Amino acid sequence: MRIRVGPSVVILSLALCGLAAPSASFSQEPGAEEKGAPEKLSQEGAFRSQVDLVSVYFTVRDDKKRLVSDLGQDQFVVAEDGQNQTIKFFAHHSDVVLNVGILLDTGTNMSWLLGEEAQASADFLRHVVRHTDLGFILSYASRVETLQLATSDIVLLRQQAESIGKGAAIGLPEKDASSEPGLSLPGGGTVGINGKRVNSSREAHLYDAVRVGTHRYLEGEIGRKAVVIVALSGDAGSESKL
Repeated sequence: MRIRVGPSVVILSLALCGLAAPSASFSQEPGAEEKGAPEKLSQEGAFRSQVDLVSVYFTVRDDKKRLVSDLGQDQFVVAEDGQNQTIKFFAHHSDVVLNVGILLDTGTNMSWLLGEEAQASADFLRHVVRHTDLGFILSYASRVETLQLATSDIVLLRQQAESIGKGAAIGLPEKDASSEPGLSLPGGGTVGINGKRVNSSREAHLYDAVRVGTHRYLEGEIGRKAVVIVALSGDAGSESKL
């Protein structure tokens, strides 16, 4: 396995080098040949540094794709350019990066329902997503729209989640307001919180939203992955299948 120095190591090297040489380019002091000392390069602003320890994170799954968390250090080998490397430290971590998508059903013009969705989603993001995680937000009705690209900015995520409760529904087809004097919750069937019949012409492209979220935003990510769906009803009108 070819080992690359991760961003955390690079940032640490920058910080340490900056203490000794705050200028843009670094020069090597006489006798400073131990590992960790920066070397002068011809290109201004660049530096190269030896490191003694590199962190390698990995996830192991069994043949049923279940996480395996009880393996010991003696069951692993780390190699660099074909040469086995000594494992200095070994530990199990459960705080792996979380990649989470919030899918919001916006196929209603009832502002209080959208407000409930917005508040619940914002509270979830505040309690679950950490500054090291990534989250994105999609809305879906007759079409799927991206409200927020993947980001670790919790404040921005909450603002975008709350935005659905501040105006017209997102993703609804345009209708003639005079044809429907009253606002109703579309969908076909009932809604658990009030049990009322709803408009069967409603489209809720839930499966399309799941497909967009998983293939566009989660498929290539490393770490834990989750999709949280805030739905008013089941799927209706999706091109994608379950």
